[in-house]
Amino acid sequence: MSTDRPELAALMRLREEQPELALKQAQALLANCDEFSPGTEVALLHLVTSWVYETQGDWLPALEAATRATRLAAPLGGEWAAQAWIRLASVQSQLQAYADALECIDKAGSNLALMREPTPETQERLRYITLCVLEGAGRWEEAQAVAANLPEDAGTRHRFAMAYAMANACLRRADPHAAAHWLERCRPSALTRQQQACMASAEMSLHCLTQDLPAAQALLRWADCQLPAFPAVLAQMRVLMAEAYVKQGQLQEAQSLIDSVHLQADTLTTDEHALFWRVQAQVSLALGRSAQALEARNHEAACIEARQKLLNDYQVKSAQLTLHHLEARLLLAHTAQEVQQLKRAVYHHEVLLARMAPPAQQAPSLVAELLVDRHLSDLRGPTGLLDLQRLGFSLLFQPIISVRQHRWLACEVLLRLHHPQWGHLAPAEVVPRLERAGDMAEVGPWILDQACQALQRLQAQGQPALCMALNLTRSQLQSNTWPAQAMRLLARYGLAPVQVEWEISEAMAVDEDADVRRGLSRLRELGFGLSVDDYGTGYCNVARLIEVAPQRVKIDRSLIQAAQEAAGDERALKSLIESSHAMDMQVTAVGVETPALLQRLQKLGCDAVQGYGVAPPLSPSGLMHWQPALHPIGQ
Repeated sequence: MSTDRPELAALMRLREEQPELALKQAQALLANCDEFSPGTEVALLHLVTSWVYETQGDWLPALEAATRATRLAAPLGGEWAAQAWIRLASVQSQLQAYADALECIDKAGSNLALMREPTPETQERLRYITLCVLEGAGRWEEAQAVAANLPEDAGTRHRFAMAYAMANACLRRADPHAAAHWLERCRPSALTRQQQACMASAEMSLHCLTQDLPAAQALLRWADCQLPAFPAVLAQMRVLMAEAYVKQGQLQEAQSLIDSVHLQADTLTTDEHALFWRVQAQVSLALGRSAQALEARNHEAACIEARQKLLNDYQVKSAQLTLHHLEARLLLAHTAQEVQQLKRAVYHHEVLLARMAPPAQQAPSLVAELLVDRHLSDLRGPTGLLDLQRLGFSLLFQPIISVRQHRWLACEVLLRLHHPQWGHLAPAEVVPRLERAGDMAEVGPWILDQACQALQRLQAQGQPALCMALNLTRSQLQSNTWPAQAMRLLARYGLAPVQVEWEISEAMAVDEDADVRRGLSRLRELGFGLSVDDYGTGYCNVARLIEVAPQRVKIDRSLIQAAQEAAGDERALKSLIESSHAMDMQVTAVGVETPALLQRLQKLGCDAVQGYGVAPPLSPSGLMHWQPALHPIGQ
């Protein structure tokens, strides 16, 4: 993949030369990304972090980074989407999730098929991953067909990778003749030290499989001289040779090799560690060292258990990531049909996750995770609230103005999070996770407290009529303590409930849950304002809306955009505005960006507007200096 930014191009080169430094730089760049950063650039940074995590054997972070890259790149299509799906398939194949990996391969292939001239690099990467996944899934004949159909113009590096993958597959199948054939095909392409180290490892496996110990000894002597920069390969070769010595009954030679590996044991993979301890147990048992053999067996069992735990953790992590994605889509759903489909999918994955993991693991606390990442135990101030700003949370404020008087009416309060590992996270991803983990009990009061501080400062500047519009979650509505806690926070800053407007989704407005309905009633009794967000998506009946009695509805941006394109949609929008007025509800249009749209909305009878044409989301300091008279619509 190419990029116009020099620092990103340099990062792509650095990932192979100095992966740890590349990871640090990618994470630093992610920390500086925000919601306005180009999706391609953020996706590339996640791809780099996933690649480095995989090379280090950190499979779950690699999975999460690849998943994030895919979510960003998939809507873009083309090369970016293909690269992201290939990266995700690579991680999944390492975790033996071959069915999932094959789905990703199909999606990568579909994206490349739509391109006029996909780059050879991406095509080669897809071919290689396809071979590895098919072999791992037991579809050996299909894997052989992929290897046999290598294009004549394939690059040297790709030829080596394909032949090397086939050689290893044949070794796993205990087919020495086929393995030797593919290793011979590797040899002309093994030009770098890294490739020569890979070749040495595979050739050692072949010699040990055929019990050719003299050839194995000669190869090890050569590797000790030529490959000192690859201690992990040397350690692996010694373990394989030690196992071959055990089979030949040469126990002292095997023990000598095992002893030499002890100093490099931390370079072995989990599977290689298991083999190391199995050989140690065999040698110790044969030499009559029963206690040492038992200890080695316990270590081997621990390695096998760790590998199985990793595979189980993958299943849980994959289900969690899918569930978070579905909940984010549900939050942004536009139609009743889409809502129902997503609700069914969410329920299915909730059941699936419940079967896999205990409750604490199903919805891990995001706040607790951030505290651990920053090596903090608690951040409570004198008010008893967490200082969530130190965890990467922040608030932005987007002004709402009246259409006719161009008067500043309110601000919508928007939650943002910069994750130390993943950079900027979209609200649609953060809020459902906070809600599911029960974190809104900590985050909700902090949001209201920060909004009250901003409102108090605005009042001091002469804006007494403003109010803050805050999103209300289902758990807050169901809480018996939240209304009283909100009142205490307002009292602390000398503010009245009428200066806060709680925004609820259309789905919550029609929710039949008794606690939800009781919560809405309680907030109205206390004097808080209510508004229905994303109004007009098609599943809020009038009778229920009258019962909820919101002061305001915010028309879904999809309807606003549609009204710009078709007169029929404009008539539907006018009908929606008139029916809202008939129920004594003010109407706010969201997503207003041009003067022309403002004029059309004014003619249709809309009361207020919000969008980038009015003002982008502002930081607390930016909010203090913003005035509608200084920022005409669309300028």
